[in-house]
Amino acid sequence: MLFGLEEVGLSYGETVVIQGGGGLGQNAIAVANEFGAETILVEGVDERIERARDFGVDHVVDFREHDTVEARAERVAELTNGRGADVGVEVAGVPDAFAEGPHLLRNGARYLEIGNITPGHTTEFDPALLTRKNIEVTPTMHYDPWYLGKGLDFLSRTVETYPYAELIDAEFDLVDVSTALQKADAREMTRPSLVPGHGR
Repeated sequence: MLFGLEEVGLSYGETVVIQGGGGLGQNAIAVANEFGAETILVEGVDERIERARDFGVDHVVDFREHDTVEARAERVAELTNGRGADVGVEVAGVPDAFAEGPHLLRNGARYLEIGNITPGHTTEFDPALLTRKNIEVTPTMHYDPWYLGKGLDFLSRTVETYPYAELIDAEFDLVDVSTALQKADAREMTRPSLVPGHGR
């Protein structure tokens, strides 16, 4: 998240909308807070919303309450004085979230795509939204190796500020790395869609 938010040039005083409150979303909140940005989370799972509050999110758009793309876009606009967010971050990992992202952003915004990494999953998308709103999309999956050091430095500086330990749901010995990866793959295959109401 540190690499991605630096890639899109997130800066002090900007507003960032984060789609998805899993581990990446919580880390995005922490990094954005440290950049001095205002944070908006789009999420609909109580546990993730409460954790986001522990991480210091400024606003939550609950997609159970705002159950269409239009309703979520309207709420984000309300929270940003009618403009839309300066930066969007897709970490929900479902294609419909990417299609929704431009609706949440202001003209000239930047959009960071990190969550959709599984090939073959598609969504209906209107590319004119990007063109008409002049939105710059930055996809990233791999980061420069020196960001490991930057990330560890960030964690050491903020470990007392954010509840990172709450993001750990299992621990494995190093010799059990194959088992850990198999369990992670199995969890990915059963993950439900997190963006209901797309296109309604």
